[in-house]
Amino acid sequence: MLNLPDLPNELLHQIAEHLHPLDWHVSEEHSARHDLRSFSLVCQRSRAVGQAHLFRDVVFPFRCAADDERWLAEDGSTLLEWNPQWQNRPRTPWRTLSMFRTFLREHASLGQEIRRLKLVAFPRDVAPLPNDGSEYVEDSMGDDSSTETFVLHQLLALTPHLDELELTDVLLISTPEYWKALQGPLPSLKFLDIDFHKRTDSQGHVGDILGSFNTLARVRARRLPKLHEWPDDSAPPNMHITSLTCLSESDAAEVLLDYVFDSPSVETLRELYTGYKVSVSPVYDELLARVGPQLHGLGVTVSEPAVLRADYGPARDVSACAQLRRLVLRCTMYHAMVPMTTAEWERLIGVLSSCQACAHLAVVDFVIWHPIESIAWLQSLTSTAKRRMEDVLLLLAEKTSLRKVHFVLSCFRPLPVTFQAILRGALPRLSKKKLLEISYSDNIDIPA
Repeated sequence: MLNLPDLPNELLHQIAEHLHPLDWHVSEEHSARHDLRSFSLVCQRSRAVGQAHLFRDVVFPFRCAADDERWLAEDGSTLLEWNPQWQNRPRTPWRTLSMFRTFLREHASLGQEIRRLKLVAFPRDVAPLPNDGSEYVEDSMGDDSSTETFVLHQLLALTPHLDELELTDVLLISTPEYWKALQGPLPSLKFLDIDFHKRTDSQGHVGDILGSFNTLARVRARRLPKLHEWPDDSAPPNMHITSLTCLSESDAAEVLLDYVFDSPSVETLRELYTGYKVSVSPVYDELLARVGPQLHGLGVTVSEPAVLRADYGPARDVSACAQLRRLVLRCTMYHAMVPMTTAEWERLIGVLSSCQACAHLAVVDFVIWHPIESIAWLQSLTSTAKRRMEDVLLLLAEKTSLRKVHFVLSCFRPLPVTFQAILRGALPRLSKKKLLEISYSDNIDIPA
């Protein structure tokens, strides 16, 4: 998202007209109701909508169709018409970045005002030919990796005052030399959110990126690419992170924790939402032992895919986290048909039981993954197990500052509303005291 705090609506209107003049009428009624202040560039990569540019809830699409081509090449000229064989098709992310870069060059003051930038490039898939749905060609979106990275670098140089940068499925060349060159253009970057998604061709390691900025306070790293070789971590990064979220099951997560442990972040860290893989546990345990007493937020996973229950150690004891304000408990599927059973439920209770000394604890989040649209696991729990969960949570409400118990039911599609009633019925005392909240999510990310 591009945060435009002080720009007049006239300039925002110019942006919209530049992006897609024919769709400007769509926003007329909206512009009267909304003070347009934000803009996000989304490379949506579908044939129906090539790019979607949003002013809050107003969408200006770039349609990929033969009669509607308004794509700009790097020099600002219009790209070729749609080719039946999909050559020269304007679907690669670097072309979109190039278009936006060209626009920022023409409106230099705009780049100076941008504080938040979010670039989203959705997965590269096999795409059907436009005139024959039965034939497929390999989608070459982003195949010119060096060009994409080069344009991204130039785009960031045109937005020198970024406070927040989010990159999803965008190619990253994460060598120290590359990102240290950006430290000059981005001297005030405070939040970095990187989701590698399917960009397995990204080079280097995310730790190299973090080590290039000494202003970062919040970091989110998701789906890190597997390491081809162990990075050289002889020089600890100069970073003072206060919040680290690392949702990844690759060995790269272990390396990232090492980077944090060897940096000044061990003195400043206040939120740690990571440690979700059994193989990472030794590194995670060492880091948690060091930073636990100063943490305000902590994430703990009690079960994860492909790990046998016999391989789990005892439930994590978080009693040393005396300053804890928020605890996130993740329970992912044991296997496809049994997301959670009494064994995992008991582990949840075990972690919660250790929180009685955490006087500042205010929120407990349960993030529970449902591989299928069912909560049979809840209905299969014994009444004793459900009562014990209520007992420990009500005890925490007495001994700590607990004011919210939040269940996030994660599934590929929203669960029926009736499931809320089932969950509330399973924990009636929490509902009566208005501690219980329930929401849905299509992923197992950390809830906001």
